[in-house]
Amino acid sequence: MGSRQSTHCAASRGSVLKKTFLFLVIFLTAAATVLAEWPDTFRKIYSARGLDEAVITALSKGYSADQVIRLSRSIDGLAEEKLVKALFCALVPLEVIHRAAKMNSIPEKKITTGYELALEECPDALEEKIKVSTPQQTAPPLSPGAGNSGFASPSNFR
Repeated sequence: MGSRQSTHCAASRGSVLKKTFLFLVIFLTAAATVLAEWPDTFRKIYSARGLDEAVITALSKGYSADQVIRLSRSIDGLAEEKLVKALFCALVPLEVIHRAAKMNSIPEKKITTGYELALEECPDALEEKIKVSTPQQTAPPLSPGAGNSGFASPSNFR
């Protein structure tokens, strides 16, 4: 009876392995198809709605700044400065843009120019990002009748 049970378990494990393998093959095939289609989709969005929209869409689909830069390399005549500007306007953090640009051999001068373009073309978005990321320090309100001008001398803190 024991050998019969072990044979059944081995057959069951083999069946599970086959199902798992089949699932992985189907999943990886679907993922490869989606990944293969994405560069064409990126170019179509770029052609129809512009670079900013293509970058935002790619980022919203989970692509990194590095991947967006590599995707955009296939677009003839696309200036690297414009691409960097689009990443800034999409509110990608400076450190992330800088790292991705360096990984893709984009010179520092083009990163700086891209940032300057972003300041010109999407200042409201950048300003809002700075407001959100910079903690606002507010002074406590003065109590009425305190009789002071709001000046605090360091000598009072001893």
